[in-house]
Amino acid sequence: MRVFVAISPPEETKTVIGQLIADLRKNFPQVKWEDPEKLHLTLAFLGMLVDEKVNTLKDILREATPNFRAFELEIGDLSYFYKKHDDSIIYLDVVDRSGELKNFYQTLRHTLLERDIFLPDRIDPHISIGRVKRVRKVHVVKDILVDISRSEIPHIGNFIVNSANVYHSLFSRDDNSSNYHLLQSSHFSNSDENPVQTTDTDRES
Repeated sequence: MRVFVAISPPEETKTVIGQLIADLRKNFPQVKWEDPEKLHLTLAFLGMLVDEKVNTLKDILREATPNFRAFELEIGDLSYFYKKHDDSIIYLDVVDRSGELKNFYQTLRHTLLERDIFLPDRIDPHISIGRVKRVRKVHVVKDILVDISRSEIPHIGNFIVNSANVYHSLFSRDDNSSNYHLLQSSHFSNSDENPVQTTDTDRES
């Protein structure tokens, strides 16, 4: 099972970003823009894991989140990752001014390492909103990315992170896209949504 851990912004933030995507789509129709309902901030993409490892991941996340309070993140600038041999990514930077996201990630990483589940040393917080398909004429992709990065965007502001989620990623080769199935949502200690509670969608179904 292909799994990843991510933060999902609240609906009001997705709505604002969705309007930004709609505006950008008018000027850059050649870009594959993300569905606003699928927007997320990836903490760790773990790739293929056997069921035992997935359950371990969910257990560790369930135990870790109550030790942290809900925290605030800020949506920053519009930017991009250029990739020569793959689709390039357009994203919104995410600013962790309090350092709580970093602290939570490092705690999660160290705990998972003890169970032989490996995460990168650090994260680069961002929310992907679009992709530019790789083409032979490199300058075409670069020109699109630069033009998009120069676009004026509204101030999106901050949002509260109430939970960390485990998702099953389902990749479709037919249209080169991914769909996500929520496996578990674990809430932080003072979450406004559902304090100190974990929702495991697999066990409920």
